[in-house]
Parts: sequence; C-alpha cells; structure tokens
Amino acid sequence: MEKKSLIVAYLFLFYFGAFGVHRFYLNRPESGIVYLFTGGIFMVGVIFDFFAMPFLVASANRQN
Repeated sequence: MEKKSLIVAYLFLFYFGAFGVHRFYLNRPESGIVYLFTGGIFMVGVIFDFFAMPFLVASANRQN
C-alpha cells in the first residue's frame, strides 16, 4: 500500500474534518463514522486531531 501523506491528511482535516474524511484516509473507518455522525465529536475531536495528526499518520504508515 502507499504511504499516507501528512499534508493530505491535514488538508482533509481542514476542509472535511467534521465529516471524518481524514480518519477514513488514515484507515480508521470506525472513528470516521463516529466523526461523521457527531460533527467531529462536536469539533473537539477535530481540534485534538490537529495536534495528533503526525502520530496518526505515522501509525497508519506502520500498518502498511
């Protein structure tokens, strides 16, 4: 599989964060569905993901 890009993940977060698109991109469909139905866990999850994104991308790349 291809490596996930930190820049692409941040772009998805900025534009579609409340819909969980960045979570789907990082192979985390369960949390992506939760974000989709809760508006990014009422935007608190989106703010958290802004800081945690490098770790999320590294984790997704390790799984490949």
